[in-house]
Amino acid sequence: SFAPADVTHVIVHPSVKEIGNLAFYSCHELRSITIPKKLEIVGEYAFLSCRKLLNVELPTTTKQIKKLAFRDCTELTSIVIPEGVEVVDEWVFSRCKKLADVKLPSTLKEIKENKGSGRYGGNW
Repeated sequence: SFAPADVTHVIVHPSVKEIGNLAFYSCHELRSITIPKKLEIVGEYAFLSCRKLLNVELPTTTKQIKKLAFRDCTELTSIVIPEGVEVVDEWVFSRCKKLADVKLPSTLKEIKENKGSGRYGGNW
């Protein structure tokens, strides 16, 4: 993790184009994050176990969300994957038990295998 475990809000620098693998791993108190408009990639396990994360707004420059990016974000209830995203990797929302509403863009080319990834609500 690149952030302290007790951080509650993060503002990512405007020049950042990729949130790296495990960037916010186990930031259990993280509730919100401001993501720059230039972001292109959300890395593997980027928000793993950010259990209090409520909302994520991805910019339209986002092209790929890598595997397990939001695993165990147990308070996440909805997410809009913006126009521009082309690939959603395996198990991106694994064990996001409250996630009930996922909006998918028309630009999406591939949703990789998600069997056994945990329960989701219905609006995919």
